[in-house]
Amino acid sequence: MNNVIAVFESTHAAIEGERACLAAGIKCQAIPLPREISAGCGIALEIPDSEAAAAEALLHKTGIAASIRRR
Repeated sequence: MNNVIAVFESTHAAIEGERACLAAGIKCQAIPLPREISAGCGIALEIPDSEAAAAEALLHKTGIAASIRRR
């Protein structure tokens, strides 16, 4: 199974993104930002590829700025 990483500009946005995804039933896990990604606040969400589109749509709809990257 492949995963995607949601990268946020602030810790607050990462926490809000995690809360929104979990409340919507989207599986995700907060992880340290992978070393190969230099932008971001240091916290990322790991999301199953099968739920990436739903997570991206939810984050956009709720106004939580995130960059979704394939892992």
